[in-house]
Amino acid sequence: FVGGHRQGGRVLGCVPIYWGASNIKKYVDPRAFINRPDFASDRELYEFLISVSEQKYTSFQKAGQLFLKSKKFKKYSSQSVAKKIFQVICQKIHD
Repeated sequence: FVGGHRQGGRVLGCVPIYWGASNIKKYVDPRAFINRPDFASDRELYEFLISVSEQKYTSFQKAGQLFLKSKKFKKYSSQSVAKKIFQVICQKIHD
């Protein structure tokens, strides 16, 4: 699931560790998060996390901020989701 409420930590500079739909990279820039399935084990993920350089971490943060400002993210914003729900309800009322 991609959504605005899931991205709140980005404002604080957090880099998400994603473990969900296998097609996430189709929707979100893979440079903007750490994808848990890219690691063979929890240990491998842990080793990556404790060794990631400040430069690499900053690159995740920058990519995440760019994603939040992109047109691609706009459709997942709270406003866009609310608008879509409203449209569906109106359509059902009129059908």
